[in-house]
Amino acid sequence: MSRAKGISRQIGRETAENHRMRPQPAIAQDQPAPVEVRSAPLAARIYGTLVPAAAGALVLWLAITQRTRGHEIGFVFALVMFWWAACTAAEPRVKAALDADGFEFADLRWAFLFRTARVRVAWRDVIEIVSRTVASRYGAYVRTRIKVRVCEVPERTRWFSVTNRNPGYYAFLAALNARVDLARVAVGGLGIEPGAIRGEAERILKSRLKLLAIYLAIGIAAMILLYFTRR
Repeated sequence: MSRAKGISRQIGRETAENHRMRPQPAIAQDQPAPVEVRSAPLAARIYGTLVPAAAGALVLWLAITQRTRGHEIGFVFALVMFWWAACTAAEPRVKAALDADGFEFADLRWAFLFRTARVRVAWRDVIEIVSRTVASRYGAYVRTRIKVRVCEVPERTRWFSVTNRNPGYYAFLAALNARVDLARVAVGGLGIEPGAIRGEAERILKSRLKLLAIYLAIGIAAMILLYFTRR
């Protein structure tokens, strides 16, 4: 009887030991969803495609129907408008996508020839980040340029940029701020703190609204002055 109990205890100890030594299944950890920066809102892409296409069609129709001296220039202008519309339509929807290992961005150097390569780099390949306010004919905006290493031997680097006009820009900045080693990467200009960049973008918007209000007030004053002087 005691021998049977001893055997059963030994079997129990071996079973428990085998259970501890057996590799346990790894617990799946939730991976953060990739962050995507889109080239432009859908409405802006449609507008940027239809407007030059419509302008090119109108100029082409005039060049065909109005056979005057120098009408050939209309064909050149129409070709340029159609090329502009095609470039806008062919622009990649996602400009950059970030995940836990690194990010992928669209190389737009040859986009005017409808060639857009996708470049994948790791977080350790980020070399420099610069955010600055850029003035353009359509108003000021904030642009963040990132310099990355695309090849180690021989070493080759490349710049790409995103702006606060791109949907997903602030989530992109937050991911950069969390993943990039700021002690190793040179950060210049406005930095990559989403709060500071958002504050700068709001300041730009307020200045544009103030300028618009000034122009509107001048226009209203001119109309009132014209109305009373013509009476």
